[in-house]
Amino acid sequence: EAVRTHRWWAKPLTSAELDSLRSLAPYATGPELELAQSLLTGTPTGTLPLIEWVARYVPSYFEVAPSGFHHWLSAELSWLHLRRGTRLNIIAPRGAAKSTWSTFAYPLYCACHALEPYIILSSDTGMQAEKYLDAIRSEFEGNELLHADYPHLAGSGPVWRWDHVRLANGVVIEAVGTGTKLRGRRNRQHRPSLIIADDPQNTG
Repeated sequence: EAVRTHRWWAKPLTSAELDSLRSLAPYATGPELELAQSLLTGTPTGTLPLIEWVARYVPSYFEVAPSGFHHWLSAELSWLHLRRGTRLNIIAPRGAAKSTWSTFAYPLYCACHALEPYIILSSDTGMQAEKYLDAIRSEFEGNELLHADYPHLAGSGPVWRWDHVRLANGVVIEAVGTGTKLRGRRNRQHRPSLIIADDPQNTG
């Protein structure tokens, strides 16, 4: 019943209220559980959790059943946009799909739901970061499932370059190499809100 009362809130929940909701969510079921998840992640009611969303919209990237690590990682990523200033450092064995989740699945999810207004993809070289962006750009251009459920984002956006895209919902995604200056960058009134650094060092 406590979760149900949050249905009528018309303003963003405070940190204390979010903490309270997190403690109550495990006891919610059905519509109340869906509402709690929506309030906690900042996504519209009915939006699939990240780990289910990627299985539906980009299944070719996730042909193997998710491991415990992937369940943990998707849960951690789902909260990031609600925890400004958070730094999440992921260390996992090669082949654990760290890059697939961090540079592809999660930023694509954030872009579709406008959770992050300004996303930076960074790697050791600008060319590698641009490959990450190209994978995301390709989904907007040719993913029929995304086109059906996110028609406003189908195809090329207002800006559609190899290193910089702006979607129809206003989200900007940029690809930069390590060492590129980030200070002063803006997407209208927004500073970079999500910065993803994958393999930032060249160990060769």
